[in-house]
Amino acid sequence: MISASLPKTEEERLKELYSYDILDTEDEKEFDDLTQLASDICGTPIALISLIDPDRQWFKSKVGIDAVETSRDIAFCAHAILQEDIFEVEDTLDDSRFSDNPLVTDGPKIRSYAGTPLITPNGYALGTLCTISDKPKKLSSQQRRALEVLGNEVVSRLELKKKIKELKKASDFKSMFLSNVSHEIRTPMNGVIGLTDLLLDSQLNFEQKNYATSIKRSGESLLRIINDVLDLSKIESGKLEIECIEFNLKEVFDDVMNCFNHLADDKKIILHCDFQLADINARDSLFIGDPYRLRQILNNLISNAIKFTSKGTVTLSAKAIPLNSATDGNDFDIRFSVKDSGIGLAEEQRKYLFTRFGQAEISTSRKYGGTGLGLSISKELVEIMGGEIGLESEEGKGSEFWFTLKLRKVIDKPKAIMKEQEVKEYNTYSHITVLVVDDNRVNQIVAKGMLEKLKARVEFADNGAIALGMLRDREYDLVLMDCIMPVMDGFDAVRNIRNTETIVRN
Repeated sequence: MISASLPKTEEERLKELYSYDILDTEDEKEFDDLTQLASDICGTPIALISLIDPDRQWFKSKVGIDAVETSRDIAFCAHAILQEDIFEVEDTLDDSRFSDNPLVTDGPKIRSYAGTPLITPNGYALGTLCTISDKPKKLSSQQRRALEVLGNEVVSRLELKKKIKELKKASDFKSMFLSNVSHEIRTPMNGVIGLTDLLLDSQLNFEQKNYATSIKRSGESLLRIINDVLDLSKIESGKLEIECIEFNLKEVFDDVMNCFNHLADDKKIILHCDFQLADINARDSLFIGDPYRLRQILNNLISNAIKFTSKGTVTLSAKAIPLNSATDGNDFDIRFSVKDSGIGLAEEQRKYLFTRFGQAEISTSRKYGGTGLGLSISKELVEIMGGEIGLESEEGKGSEFWFTLKLRKVIDKPKAIMKEQEVKEYNTYSHITVLVVDDNRVNQIVAKGMLEKLKARVEFADNGAIALGMLRDREYDLVLMDCIMPVMDGFDAVRNIRNTETIVRN
């Protein structure tokens, strides 16, 4: 028996092989189909996709054999990867290289072999697609061509899987990068907005209050753009989570209206709310769904409506449509609508609106601003939640953006009646002590100002490790924990806090 020599570029060949991350992976039908086809076309009982690593040949796919690998020094495929074309042995007993090979003298008793090398675009042979018989055999010219074609297809499949993994890795890296950058930007922006809130509560003259209000609005606009970028990265990576909790739909509407009243007032636009859900008997308009994402969609639509309306009205409405199903009658299609009397859109312009970074035309971005992300993200959010979104518009006569969501109403249940003393205690926080864990000094100042306005007592820790030490020494009513901090981040700190053995007070 003569073992195959190593290829001259063995080190580079192995590096190429490992780059495909295919060794010791599970069976895959796309490769098994090619192996079966090679066996059928060549008329052999055994066919293999064999990959050669430093010590063995490992079978990514196999037909007619149970083994998953053999030693490299007895592998026929180790000879085949030294060739540029098909390596064929018509009768192993007549070939001194193989006549006493254990694979010939013992199972599977190879008498004929034909293998086409799996050569990558960089010119390295990873292994072979081979056919094996226990009888002497010579492939026909048609069988040889077919084997070569199938071998090329194996390489194409390997290339495709490699590219998909690289794209996923790049997408994950981009998502992680965007998440980190967004956090680093949002932290100071939240600080700016928080400090501005505290400033607006102080004694300011009229001019100072106007300046502070402008700072806050600019900060909020920038923060919306940052959040859009972060949401886009989450959607692309499939990591966007949708909540399913009880919420008050009327309160969501009120919050959105309050958020945009000042913008409408500045442009002398009438902002109107048409809430038509009183007839469905939902207790206090309580539903099950994701109020945060619903609010985000409504914010995007109303912000656009006000932006593109110079006079007239913007109307936010909601209407419930009972679902005809075998359920208990508590499921509804809620149709949300934001209608304006603004510039409207031509039919040609409408097709770009829900695409990422798309706006009606370039001049729109220059005149009105914006990233073109809001409507795209709204569309994806609606679809993730199982709804539909659409648009009705006429150029010069306004637009109506609408979307539907399937929401389940909360059935009637007794309201809790709070005694007068309980209400009083509920509205004061003078009896609680809060531990704020955050390494950012501005965030600490903002938290201190807001909590002390509520009469709460506040203490600080710069990281999770310091917080654990403070929690061992005394009890706190509430802990506000940042996630990303030096020494010990919020995630590790919370895990330790929940571990009763970690927090042992003296």
